[in-house]
Amino acid sequence: LGGLFFQMIENEQSLDYVQSVYWGAVTVATIGYGDVVPKTPSGKIYTVFFSIFVIPYYFFVSSILWTSLAIFAHWSMKKLLGIPTKQKILSNFPTWKQNLVHFAPAILAVLCFFVSIFCGAVIFSTIEGWNYWEGVYFCFITQATIGYGDSAVETRAGQIILIFYSFWSITTMGALITSFQTVLRTKRHQRSRYIKQELSRQLKTLVDQLEEESKEEFN
Repeated sequence: LGGLFFQMIENEQSLDYVQSVYWGAVTVATIGYGDVVPKTPSGKIYTVFFSIFVIPYYFFVSSILWTSLAIFAHWSMKKLLGIPTKQKILSNFPTWKQNLVHFAPAILAVLCFFVSIFCGAVIFSTIEGWNYWEGVYFCFITQATIGYGDSAVETRAGQIILIFYSFWSITTMGALITSFQTVLRTKRHQRSRYIKQELSRQLKTLVDQLEEESKEEFN
């Protein structure tokens, strides 16, 4: 719908509907290759309001998708490790199993990120007539939402695929950042817990020694 309005406002550019939707996709994904842009004052004003209202919703939907995938990653890792899927407290299991369950979303995020780049490179290089490494470069700047503008799709097929690919790019990049933040928090929590346990152990040892010394002096 946003693309349709953009097409109507920017009628001087003679954009078709696919190009207009493509513009909307790269705008809300904050990529902005610079190949399809508003040129009229009304088009630029529309772009401002379109971005303000649609970008947050776009990221909200992608976060819901990633949350679902993260839950699936936890569930799958538990199944793989033989841990009951409804088990929430994992302290009774080996540390390496606990870590794998905690880091399952991060593992999935990294996997999705690289699969998206290398598989996307095959698709776009085939459609656009690029060599494979140009496709890898294009997919990376898309995933990272950089969009320099030196590389952009030109075919209708490429634009249609990119409409969906841009949404997946936002999801995987957000997942990658969120997952690594979770990993760092988990490691910090584990280290803090280890320090507390070690201090408690040393304190208990010291108390026991003092008690022993007190008994010896009393005797």
